[in-house]
Amino acid sequence: MPLTFVDFAASEGRFRKHFRNIPKDQWTDTMVPVDEFLELDSDEQETAHPYIWTVNNKQQLLRTSVSKELALSALERRDFWRQLKSLSGYDHSTDKEAIIQQTRQELAQNLTNSLLSMTGAGSGSAITLLGANQAAGSITNNSTDYEAVWVDSPECTACDDCLAINSDIFAYNDQKQIIIADPQAGSYKDIVKAAEKCSAECIHPGTPFNANEAGLDKLIKRAEKYQ
Repeated sequence: MPLTFVDFAASEGRFRKHFRNIPKDQWTDTMVPVDEFLELDSDEQETAHPYIWTVNNKQQLLRTSVSKELALSALERRDFWRQLKSLSGYDHSTDKEAIIQQTRQELAQNLTNSLLSMTGAGSGSAITLLGANQAAGSITNNSTDYEAVWVDSPECTACDDCLAINSDIFAYNDQKQIIIADPQAGSYKDIVKAAEKCSAECIHPGTPFNANEAGLDKLIKRAEKYQ
């Protein structure tokens, strides 16, 4: 069976909302396996419904539908993987410099689009991401493993608990919903404690920015529940 990013996502609880088991009597001809969906052109993808095969607790084979948002993210990851293979010399016919330049442009464009959609230009976004300079710096420094703390601002109940732990990292916006003022203005321990204290569970700790902070193994384990 072909494996894609979608198959990995099916094993992660954070992606659960993107999947739904379809009873056999509801199967249709428009349902297409994800690996085949990725090969369709954009017009065909509009009318197709991607799915993967899964099994339930009784070891029965099921078709599990996948949101097109997640399926298209698998397409993006596949394309990046192909670029990486080309850069490694797997495809000798590829112009490596052209791919490097294209990748840089795409990264810059994706970063810009994300920042615009998550701030003023995308008022409906659930994620608040601040610190563009820090994000750009992480790319420049090749710190690809670092993921800054982020929050689901609309879920905030304005309880003040995270502010009491560290008011330099966390702050309120004009709607008195929590945002990240500076993701590196305190310890990772403060971030994890705030996530544990948050009654709305809207704080997602990300990963530590300081690899030398004491007790990271335990903190990372505690943070897993809130990612």
